Amino acid sequence: MLPGLRMAQTCHAAIQFQHEFPQLSKSWIESSNYLVILEVDNEIQLKSLIDKAEQIGICSSVFKEPDLDNQVTAVAFEPGELSKRLLRNIKLAMLP
Repeated sequence: MLPGLRMAQTCHAAIQFQHEFPQLSKSWIESSNYLVILEVDNEIQLKSLIDKAEQIGICSSVFKEPDLDNQVTAVAFEPGELSKRLLRNIKLAMLP
């Protein structure tokens, strides 16, 4: 996926998270406002992270791109220690 398309998917997930979880978003903006963009190698890995987050009670917003056969292309996870632990081994996005 091209970098611009990846960033658009990231924005979709972030906006969707704000819409689905307005109180979590408000709390995040007021207390932290940190944002980290990570990337996985494929949709299977992304879905695995989503499943693990659900199992441990992390709120998330999953974005599926209609123009890419409704593939899961991005997800925004609730900020906090549980998310940090879940995502600690995922690489930063767009590094060479």
